[in-house]
Amino acid sequence: MNFANTVTHESLIPASGFRLLHTLEVHNHPVPKTAHTAPRRASSRKPAPPLPPEALRDLGLFTQRVFDMVGGRRRIDGLRKMNVDAKTTSALLTLSKASHLKGVTLQSFHPSPAASGAKVEFIGSCSIGSRVRAFTGTFTRRKENGSPTWYLTAFRVI
Repeated sequence: MNFANTVTHESLIPASGFRLLHTLEVHNHPVPKTAHTAPRRASSRKPAPPLPPEALRDLGLFTQRVFDMVGGRRRIDGLRKMNVDAKTTSALLTLSKASHLKGVTLQSFHPSPAASGAKVEFIGSCSIGSRVRAFTGTFTRRKENGSPTWYLTAFRVI
C-alpha cells in the first residue's frame, strides 16, 4: 500500500515535547532555527497555566529520587512506596538491574505542563560516568483520598 498519498505534510503535527526541545538553550546559546522547520499553526488552546515553583521543584526532587534508586544510591524497595504507576514501577525495577546505569546521576530537568494542568511531560539529561544520556517521562495528576497527587506514569532513559 502506498502511504505517500494518504498523509500530507500539512496534516502532520509535531510530538508534544517537540516545541519544548526548540526552546532549550545549549550553554546559553539559542538553538538555531533551520530551514526545514515546519511553520507553526495558530493554536486555539489556552496557554498552559503556570505550575507553582514548589510543584516543579517537588517533581524534580521526585525524579532525583528515582535516579538515586536506579543508580543504586537508594534502596529500590522505596520505589513501591512512591507514587509510581504499576507498569512504570516494573520498568524502573528492570532499569535498576541494568549494570550500564549504575551510578547514574540527574543533570538537568525540564518540565512542560499540559494546558489542562493534569499532566506534566518532562525531558532532561543524566550522566553515567563520562557519558551523558537523555531521559523523558510524564507525571499525571490523580485524585487519591480526595486530594490531587502527582503520579509518575512514564519514564524512559534514551
